[in-house]
Amino acid sequence: KDERILVDRLIFHHLRSTSPPLYAEEEEVWVEQYREEFKETLSSIFQFARPSVVRNLVRHVKISRLDNYLVNLFASTDPTKLVNLLQSEHFAQLSECKQALLTCGRHHAIALMHVREGEERKALEIWKGMGEGSVREAGRDGVSETVEYLKRCHDWSQIAEFSKWVIQLRPKAALHIFLCTDRKESFNKALVADFLQEQHMQVYIDFLEHEVFEANSEICDLRTRLARSYLDNLKVEDSCINDHDSRRRLVQLLRDGRELDEDSLLQHIQNLPLLEEQLLLYGRVALKLAAAAPPPPESFTWHRKSLEVLVWSLRDAKAAEAYCTNKNMWMLNPSPQEEIPASYSNKLVLLLFNVLLSPTTSAQAAGAVPQVEEAKKIWRRYRSILQEEDVLRALPERLTLMDMLDVVGDMMRRSWHEKCHLQIERSLWKLRHLQVKNELVDAKSDFVLVDETSACAHTGAKLGAQAFLVLPDRSLVLYHVAEKLKKEAAGPSAPSLQWLHT
Repeated sequence: KDERILVDRLIFHHLRSTSPPLYAEEEEVWVEQYREEFKETLSSIFQFARPSVVRNLVRHVKISRLDNYLVNLFASTDPTKLVNLLQSEHFAQLSECKQALLTCGRHHAIALMHVREGEERKALEIWKGMGEGSVREAGRDGVSETVEYLKRCHDWSQIAEFSKWVIQLRPKAALHIFLCTDRKESFNKALVADFLQEQHMQVYIDFLEHEVFEANSEICDLRTRLARSYLDNLKVEDSCINDHDSRRRLVQLLRDGRELDEDSLLQHIQNLPLLEEQLLLYGRVALKLAAAAPPPPESFTWHRKSLEVLVWSLRDAKAAEAYCTNKNMWMLNPSPQEEIPASYSNKLVLLLFNVLLSPTTSAQAAGAVPQVEEAKKIWRRYRSILQEEDVLRALPERLTLMDMLDVVGDMMRRSWHEKCHLQIERSLWKLRHLQVKNELVDAKSDFVLVDETSACAHTGAKLGAQAFLVLPDRSLVLYHVAEKLKKEAAGPSAPSLQWLHT
C-alpha cells in the first residue's frame, strides 16, 4: 500500500473509533496534526512484524518491498533505526530508496547500501566527502565510518588511498586502522611502517610503540626504527634535556635484550649528549661479541668506549671498576651481580688501568689530566691477580715514568731475583712506550760508577758490602757515616739523602 494512504487510514480509524463524528474539514486537520505520530506507530508495527517475516519466510510478503518501505520511512523519522536496519541483514534496494535518502540528507545510509551492493569505493568516496565538507550530514564527519570499514578491509590499495585524509584530519583515530587484529591476514609490518612514515611521523611512532611495547614484536627492523625515531626527536634543539619521555622509552628499548641494529643506532647517536644511551649501545655490542668463544679482540674496543664514558664523561671511577667485574653493569644494571670469568675480567681491569691514565681528546680539551691516584688504587687492589708485565704493557705511551714511579718501583720491590728486575726492564724496552724509553736513556746517561775500589768520600774506607748512599753531588758515603753527618748538621745544610744501595 501507499504509505500516505496507510497512515491516513490509521488516523481515520483512530478518530472514528474514539471520538464523536467530525466534519470532513475537521478530519483533515486531525490527519495533518497526527500524521508524524502515526508514522511512528506504523514503523513500530512493521519493525515488529519484520523478524517474523524473515524468520518464517512468509510467502505472500515480498521482504524487499517491506525493507524498502522501512528505509524510506526511517529516512524521514528515525535515522538511528535506519542505520541499525542497514547494518543488519536487510533486502532493501538502493535504486528504490536513494531519492528518499538524498532528500532527507542520509548520505551515510547511502554509503552503507553501496557497501551492501559491493560498491565499496563509492561508499568510501561519500565518507571522504563528509570529512572534506563537500557532503554534509548532521552529526557525521565520515572519520569513524571510514575507520570502521578500513579496519576490516583486506585491500591494501584501498587502505592506502582512503586512510590518508583520515590521518591528516584525525591522526589518533586513523591509527586504529593499522592496529586492528580483526583481519584474517595482517599486512607486512614494514610495509605499514613505510607508509605511515611518509604520511605522519607521530602516527608512525605510535604504530611502532604499539608493535614493540604492547604487541612485543621480535622484528629487529621495527625495534630499530623506533629507536632511530627517538634519536631523531632528540636531535631537535634542547630536546635532549626536555624530552624525558623519549629518553625514558629509548633507554627501556636499549635495555631490552631483544635484537637491534646497533651499528645504525651508533651512527644516529653521534654528537648527541646521551651518555647513558651510548653506554647501553656499547654494552649491547660488547655482549654480542663476548658471547663468541673465544671473544674476538674487537670486543675490548667497545669495552674501552664504555670505560672512557664512565671515567672521563661521567667521572665515575667506582662504576668503571664495577664494570670490570659485574657483567650486568655492561647494561648499567648493578644488580643482580653476574660475575665475569677471571681471565676476561683481568683484561678489563688492565684496560681500565690504561683508560684512567689516558684522558680522551674531549677530556683533555676540558683540562683533564691522567687519574694517576685512581690507577694506583686499581693496581694495589688487583696486583695479586695481575702480571707485572701486563701492567707495564697497559701503561700509555704518553705517560711519564715519574708519574707511576711508585707503582713500577713496587713491581721492582716485589721481584727479589735479579732476573725479575731484568725482565721488567726488558719489558719496558720491548713495549712501544717511547716516552718511557727516553726517560730510561736519560737516567742511564747520568750514573755513578761503583766497583770494588770505590771508597767513602768522608772516611776513605772502602765500601765493600756495606750499605752506602749517593749524595746529590754524586759522592758515595757509607750509610752509618751519612747518618752521623746528618745528626751533626741538624739543619738545612744537612745533606739530602738520595738512593740507598749495597
